Amino acid sequence: MTDDRTFDTFDLGPQALIVARLAAGTAREQLDRHTPCPGFAVHNMLGHLGGLAPRRHIDSNFFCRKR
Repeated sequence: MTDDRTFDTFDLGPQALIVARLAAGTAREQLDRHTPCPGFAVHNMLGHLGGLAPRRHIDSNFFCRKR
């Protein structure tokens, strides 16, 4: 059996750069704040969005460094 489905791929690079800029401007004390998404704090959203970005756009030390 062959799989004839096709899948579109999307370049999320531009959006990843926007998220990276937002993350870089987020202070540690802001990470636990609420977002419009019920049950998700800022750190949850950044983690979720960071999972979509290529590793070259992610500062792996973001959540570890002191502000």
